[in-house]
Amino acid sequence: MRTPPRTPTRLRRSLSLPLALNAASPVRIPPVHRIVAVLLLATLVVPLCTYLFLRESLDDNRYSYFYQWDEKALTRNEAIRLVHSEVLIDILSGGAVPRQNGLDHAKSNKTGLFFDVDESVEPDICFVVMAGAPRERKYLTQTVAFLLAHINPINASDARRVQLSIYSTLRPTDNATELSRLSRVVRVVSNNRTTEADARTTTWSAKLSLDRARAYRYADEAGCRFAVMVEDDAIAGRNLLETLTRAAEELERKKVEWGFVKLFYTEYWWGWSVDLRDIVQLVLMGVSAGLVLTLASSLILLPCLLPRKPPIVVHLVSFAYFTAFATLILWSVGKQTIFAPITRAPGLHLRTPDEVRAVGVAHLHPRRHLSSLASYLEERACDTCRETDNLADDWTFEAGVSRWELVPHVFQHIGVFSSWKAKNQGEFRWVKTSTAFYDDSVRLFGDGGVLL
Repeated sequence: MRTPPRTPTRLRRSLSLPLALNAASPVRIPPVHRIVAVLLLATLVVPLCTYLFLRESLDDNRYSYFYQWDEKALTRNEAIRLVHSEVLIDILSGGAVPRQNGLDHAKSNKTGLFFDVDESVEPDICFVVMAGAPRERKYLTQTVAFLLAHINPINASDARRVQLSIYSTLRPTDNATELSRLSRVVRVVSNNRTTEADARTTTWSAKLSLDRARAYRYADEAGCRFAVMVEDDAIAGRNLLETLTRAAEELERKKVEWGFVKLFYTEYWWGWSVDLRDIVQLVLMGVSAGLVLTLASSLILLPCLLPRKPPIVVHLVSFAYFTAFATLILWSVGKQTIFAPITRAPGLHLRTPDEVRAVGVAHLHPRRHLSSLASYLEERACDTCRETDNLADDWTFEAGVSRWELVPHVFQHIGVFSSWKAKNQGEFRWVKTSTAFYDDSVRLFGDGGVLL
């Protein structure tokens, strides 16, 4: 039998190569193509998706880069809030009493005022609205209306435990019409001691401290166990009586010497700033995040994409990229948003001297310290340029009492036009507001005219 001729070795190898390529399944992409694909994914797709997600989720977070504010919308909200407030005051002034929110229990049979003094019952908690300076936009009306709607006594017994009054140090010509209208609904105590000569010589901050001291003495004389001192440009959230009573009783059970509880706070000035502390903090957080992401990519992602161990330069480039990416995200999200889970956890929080300073929009006080705080403000009002909320903080340090903050905040600052013209009057973007306020800050009435 004749043996077929053998194919030369070189020719056999050249013929077997295309057969082997055709038999390969699936076709393997060269490593360089994989690297290009990963780079495109990392540099284009992931950043774009991250940007779109943050822009959508943080558009109402004023402390982020993505905050979208609309002055027309905010102005419209102010107008809506005023309309709702005036409607409620008109309803109550006309004699009609909504049965929602316990207001039907809160009207005094003797005076016709709501949450008025009842000599037969020792009051448990007093709400004192401090009116010391003429305000635009009828903020005092809004403050009183939201308090009336949201104190929420459960029954007549609870309603008798509450007193609500306006302590006015305004001159007779200041906001006279507004005060007269409100006096048909709640008690108004006028105690203006500022003469024309005082007005010319006393600074704005000194007058505010003196006015607040008088309001503290008034609350002390009222005999309430606890006093809620509210500035005349703040609104309250719902279930106010229950929330504040629970917080005060908790502190009393702990047997701590507490000076006051902040019911409102703002991180207005607390953000990423160009100072060494914030720069170091941001860089350390960015580097730490970059290191974690680089290790994760080196241990999980790269071994799946590359056939062999990548050179060290790949890890260095990954570290630089992830660090820059993480730092930009941290900066754009905002320091307040990052630390909110820690600093804004619900409950009562003890605040040290380095935390939560100033801002006296709304405080809860035990009666036993009101006289001491009033004396402190009177003694230092004219000797220093410090504002009254800073002086209140100073008093806690000198008196050896603690400061607390209640989260979520039960009051919201609405005074866009309350501050000096040289400061931030009319600036919606910069007015101090709380991101931890838990309620609707615009509407009092829902569908069908029902109180919310």
